[in-house]
Amino acid sequence: MENEYRTAESTELFFGIPVEDVEHMITCLDGKKKIYHAAQTVWRAGEKITQVGIILSGKVYLESCDFWGNKSIITEYVSGNSFGEAYALAKNDCQVFDAVAKEDSEILFLDIARLTSPCQKACSGHKLLIENLLSTVATKARELSDKMNHICKRTTREKLISYLSGEARKQRSPIIHIPFNRQELADYLSVERCAMSKELHKMKRDGLIDFNGSEFVLKMN
Repeated sequence: MENEYRTAESTELFFGIPVEDVEHMITCLDGKKKIYHAAQTVWRAGEKITQVGIILSGKVYLESCDFWGNKSIITEYVSGNSFGEAYALAKNDCQVFDAVAKEDSEILFLDIARLTSPCQKACSGHKLLIENLLSTVATKARELSDKMNHICKRTTREKLISYLSGEARKQRSPIIHIPFNRQELADYLSVERCAMSKELHKMKRDGLIDFNGSEFVLKMN
């Protein structure tokens, strides 16, 4: 079991909390692990969320799907990330997105009521855990704002430039790796894949970028 707690210790919610306290806190917070296979739904839109999910291994996408089945990727969560905090904290709101395992994933669920309430067992790390929770929610609000900045652009090229520029700033390099394949990138930017692929090749021809799979090189004219 020690390896399990060491894995949890490295996640964003338990950041800075010693492993010996993490073991105690997971029990205190009614922690439960579950395995999901690739493409399996973790939470469906419309469900009331009362837990925070922590990805111990694997990857989860938040997806929006309209009445006709058209899908958009809202965001990606990888090992070490948590998800569901905002909807778990909003007691009267339901999850508006599907949470789907992109690959085989192991997820630890923590009860939000126990997480945000005074600890009955006097966990020494509980205050830090709440601080980490607030920091995580704030970070995700900023990331959502960044995405809105990308997709509100008028043209596919402008959306691509905004997204790639943002990744270059984040990765502090003109050579970047993105977490999406072409269809996923189109879904994330809310554009049609064929049109996006054509625009990428036009941008390459115009000397703005080069790319090979998920690696992109941003160039100055």
